[in-house]
Amino acid sequence: MLILYIDTDLVVQEKIKEVLIGSHRIECFDTLYEAYKWIKRNQIPDIIITDFEMDQPSQMQSIKFLQTKSKLRNTKMIGYSDSINADFIRLAITHGAANLFAKSELIKELLNYLNILSVNKKSKTEAFKPENSTRSLGILTKRIALKNK
Repeated sequence: MLILYIDTDLVVQEKIKEVLIGSHRIECFDTLYEAYKWIKRNQIPDIIITDFEMDQPSQMQSIKFLQTKSKLRNTKMIGYSDSINADFIRLAITHGAANLFAKSELIKELLNYLNILSVNKKSKTEAFKPENSTRSLGILTKRIALKNK
């Protein structure tokens, strides 16, 4: 599986590479623009992982724009953030996120998610079941809604 990881945090980039390099091909970029240039010259990624920040709506809009490109229509956009709440989840979904993780749990949750995708890719007869993911958007939304009552 080809994964593009976009973030300026070099420590997290290295940790992501270290964890995923054996089982997946991973390319890391500091900016969405660099990733886009790479995509134009190379192949279409299966997944793009990037930091979704509320204070950077242009980044989320850029990701939504990328998804509208016919080449990236089937690419899953995975977001993560330091702070996740119900409004943020709605915004991320609106801007094309296939899933959203808390930054503190990124590597663990990403590995779970990738395992689910791999199993589903091998066994196309079974559709993706969000209940298999510990932090699927539906479950996460329900947890936040219950917490805010």
